[in-house]
Amino acid sequence: MPTGVETSRWSVVRREFQQSRLKAIELVNARSLEPCGGFEPSMTLRWWRALTMGLALALIAPVAHATEPAFDAGTSLSQAERAKLQAEYDRLFAQMLERPTDLNLMFTFAAVAARLGNYEAAISTLERMLLLNPDLPRVKLELGVLYFHIRSYAVAQSYFQAVVADPSVPATVKQNAQLYLAQIDKLTSINHLTGSITAGFRYQTNANVGPSSNQVVAFGVPAILNSTFVQQSDWNLFGSAYVTDSYDILPDRSVTWDTTLQGYYAYQFTLHELNLGFAETTSGPRFLLTRQPGSELSFRPFVLANAVFLGDSLDFDTFGAGAELDKAFYNDRLLLGVGYTYRYEAFFNSSQLPTNSLFTGPVNILGVTSSYQLTNTIQLGLSGYASHQLAQADFNANWQYSISAGISKEYAAPFGLTEFPWVATLSAQGIWTNYQSPDPTVDPTTVRADREFDITLGNTVGLTRDLSLLLQAQYTNHNSNIPNFSFTDTSVVMGTTLSF
Repeated sequence: MPTGVETSRWSVVRREFQQSRLKAIELVNARSLEPCGGFEPSMTLRWWRALTMGLALALIAPVAHATEPAFDAGTSLSQAERAKLQAEYDRLFAQMLERPTDLNLMFTFAAVAARLGNYEAAISTLERMLLLNPDLPRVKLELGVLYFHIRSYAVAQSYFQAVVADPSVPATVKQNAQLYLAQIDKLTSINHLTGSITAGFRYQTNANVGPSSNQVVAFGVPAILNSTFVQQSDWNLFGSAYVTDSYDILPDRSVTWDTTLQGYYAYQFTLHELNLGFAETTSGPRFLLTRQPGSELSFRPFVLANAVFLGDSLDFDTFGAGAELDKAFYNDRLLLGVGYTYRYEAFFNSSQLPTNSLFTGPVNILGVTSSYQLTNTIQLGLSGYASHQLAQADFNANWQYSISAGISKEYAAPFGLTEFPWVATLSAQGIWTNYQSPDPTVDPTTVRADREFDITLGNTVGLTRDLSLLLQAQYTNHNSNIPNFSFTDTSVVMGTTLSF
């Protein structure tokens, strides 16, 4: 049977592995030119997009830092702002009936219509302007942006190409059009490959997740834990990669085949027995059930497999399957989703963990998430999950529940330090774990119950369009009714992420 020390050591692996999966998040940004998709599989990826924005240690999704289009989509309007804009829309429309050839008036009206989300009115007005004067590159650019937004990529491409080919257009405007053209090439190709690579350093005050005190319990009586197993600080050097491939089965992208691959490795400077590495892949079709832009509904079944290494030896591997359902509302302003995953985890004994196989068993996970685009630069998230883990030893079986909330804010670089936006994130997470039966090697009369609270503060510094610097601090307070499993940990991270 595993001792309390061995169980604690396993908690290092499971906690780090779970957090590393959570950290592999696409940090969705309002300025991104990529359309929002659905859930990614299992406990990973977009399930936790909203709730773990501040936990994006390992991977940050590519964000296209194009110049902000003049015609905003209007997804951040309050009810009062919308009423004011509607009154302005009605006033301008009445003026256009009186002055139908006034180009400045028409352009202003089109901007207001686009802000309200009335793209048809904006597009028809701008196209009428081109009939009156074909030599208006700014109008062509805005038409391209509007057609891009409603996903008429072929028409959008023709307008952007006209802007790029015009020698009188300023370089910054051409660059903006070229960014959209690059996105159209990605979106209209049969195969879509995106991802990111991250490397950096991490410091933890309690890298081994050791108890805060050496006064523990063994076989139901007080004991003094060897100082080797109490909390120890350490640095690690980590590297990670995350790649998503989406292949169009049908030309209209109503059915795609999505595959994800992620890998992570952390090399501890001192505690080499806790070197951690894992690789996980998921694959399955995605069905777009409704296609209206901004309110899509998608469903994806998938299979998954992974392998986890501890101290450079195979610790466990996993096979499983699941499904995810994702729905967008209000022009992608609100995203809701639910997903289920079944995992069978097979653990292997080693000299370090001779009873590791007692953790072997299935895990069932149900997760829900919501994210809300409060403004063009602020995103909120609230999510949760419930998991049931069975194991060969009943005292390792447990129910776990979690709820998380997060907020991200994009802002201009202070003092103009960089050309690209920065993103500040704050997240909090609570985790409750209730075990099935007492562990006789620890306390045969007490069923273990754990409570954990994590708070994370991060800042992403945009260095270039594809390269960013990540700074992060996290505090963890893990309480248990058995002192062997109570600990605190503070960690800081600095890394760089290259997105593609």
